This record gives sequence, structure tokens and C-alpha cells, in this order.
Amino acid sequence: MSINEIFADSSIPIHQRYSKLVDHLVYHNPVLKTDLWNELNTLWPINADLYVEIDKDMVADALEKGINAISGSITSMSIEKESISTIIDLSTIDHIPDPLIALEEYYRVLKNSNNSDCFIISWIGDRQPEKMDNWDGMQYFFNEKEFIIKIYKAGFIIAQQGEFEGLGDELTYLKFYHLKKASNHRIYRRIRVLKYSFGIFRSYLFQKLNPLGRLRTKHYVRVDINSILSGTWNGVDKSDITSDKNGLSIEALNNDPYVVLPYIELPSGYIYIKIEITPPSRTEFQLFYNTKESDIYKEDLSVKKVIGPGRSVIGFEIPSDELVGCLRIDFGNISGKYGFHKMDIFRVIK
Repeated sequence: MSINEIFADSSIPIHQRYSKLVDHLVYHNPVLKTDLWNELNTLWPINADLYVEIDKDMVADALEKGINAISGSITSMSIEKESISTIIDLSTIDHIPDPLIALEEYYRVLKNSNNSDCFIISWIGDRQPEKMDNWDGMQYFFNEKEFIIKIYKAGFIIAQQGEFEGLGDELTYLKFYHLKKASNHRIYRRIRVLKYSFGIFRSYLFQKLNPLGRLRTKHYVRVDINSILSGTWNGVDKSDITSDKNGLSIEALNNDPYVVLPYIELPSGYIYIKIEITPPSRTEFQLFYNTKESDIYKEDLSVKKVIGPGRSVIGFEIPSDELVGCLRIDFGNISGKYGFHKMDIFRVIK
């Protein structure tokens, strides 16, 4: 089973997937693992030379079992500088509020060698921290772009990454990162951070300035946002919708807020619909349409994209010759306050 197959096999319990993943990694001794959960609570231990664990009772239990463990936090480990060849962090880093502190500590204890590696699994997403059910701690979810910038700030580069399937929800996902030391030179590290940050800004700016990509289009109509109020609403208290120069402010009461738009006469051929929306958090936007063969809103007659947080510009190309009836806009699949700013329709020139 390859690493990608391990990511994709949702039938395997998560801690067994951790174990299988580590079995497929190539790494060198000494190995540091940053918790004792697998070793004391599952049937799938990770073989390491040293373990660091914040729970003193777990450390005592490990020592009785002959496991070489020390008590401490990943933010400040009593381990000598440049003494470890491999660090394995299986969702430990996402139990502290600022991952940069732990990443800098990993950089400190990791040897300066091409054979030195840091393997991290972390929850990524735009969700508020949650209290853990099985121990006295917090689960944090990191914005991926911000997390990657902190990886570079700490002095690492990303050699490999992958996302576990079948875990998380519309807001969160579990991701694997293979890190290597980039350089001891602080200027070099800063250049990487600035370069990556500029890349994020450039992508954002390009999307704002050219959301249609390479499509050749001709503007057809800007939909009157206020006219949408006369549509058919679900999961929204229509009387609470407010309108100003920025568009509509909508409070979703449940996880299925949508509106069936009033009839819009569309041009023939292909159309491109561009929408600007602000969701309360990361969510999935979906646009449904009907055709001559089907007047039911269903998944195979829809287009969707994951958006947010923040104001997003999204676009969909669909064949209008087959469209009948009215479009349905599903703002997202979470409750909360949405901003619906603009909706433009373009005719695509093939």
C-alpha cells in the first residue's frame, strides 16, 4: 500500500493509518515522537527512540513499560540542539494555539543533515478551537496558507504533502507534511516567506482582476441584487435580510440556506456566472440549474466550489441552451451571516 493509498483508505482507523504511514516513510535514527497516544492507547505503536509527552501520568506509564519517554511540551523540549534525525508529530502540533513555536523547536533539535526529516500530521481548517473529549486539552484548526508561512518562517521547506480522505467535514481536513531544514541563514528563510506570501497575494489579486481566467467573454447582465429578495428562500428569515451598497446581508438559520432566483432570461450558448460572496467561515457554495430533461434540482445538475473565509469571487461556466426555469443558489452548508454582493452573467465566446 502506497502513501497515497493510505491517505485514501477511509476504512482504516485513523491511528492505524498513522502507523501504516510511518511504516512507509524513510527516516534515520534517532527518532523523536511528540506524544504517546499510539503507544499507550492503540494497537498500532510507532517505534521511536524517544518520546516527549505533556501528560506526566502517561510518561510514568510509558517508563514502567520500558518506553524511553520524557515529560515536556513540544514548545520547550529538554532535548539537546541538533541531536535528532527524525521528528514524528502525529497531530500533536494542532493542540497548541501557535504552531510556529513548536516548529521553531523542531528546527532547533533537528540535525543539520540531508538525512534529517520532520513529519507532521495536523488538522487544517477554518473552525474555532474545540475542547477535547478524551483529555484536558484543546483541538486547534490552522488556516493552511498561514500554517505554510509559519513552516517557512521556522526554517523548513515542504518536501512532500498529502491529505487524508474520509476525515473531517466541509470545514476541516487532516493533512500530512514532510519537512526538511532549508538553511541556517535567516535571510534565506525570510526570502522564502516573502516569496510565498507574495504568491498568495498575487493569486488573490489575479482572481480579483481576472476571475474569468482565459475565457473569452462578453458581459451580458448584472443581476439586480435587490430583485433576489423576491425569490423563494429556505433556511433564512427573509424579514431579517438587510440591503445596502455592499449587497445583501443574510443570516442563515440552518445548514441549508438557499434561494431560488426569480426568472432571468439567459443568452444562448455557454454562459459564465460570476458571484461575489462572503461566508461566515470556510464552506461549500453550490449553484443548481434545471434542464429541458429535468426540472428537479439535483447534484448532477449543479456546480460547486469551496470558499471562504472572507470575500470570495467565484465563477461557473454552464451551457445555457439546456437551461430552463430558475437558478438556485445554495450559499453554503453552515449557518451564520453571509454577504451576497454581486452577480454577473457573461456570454462565453467559443
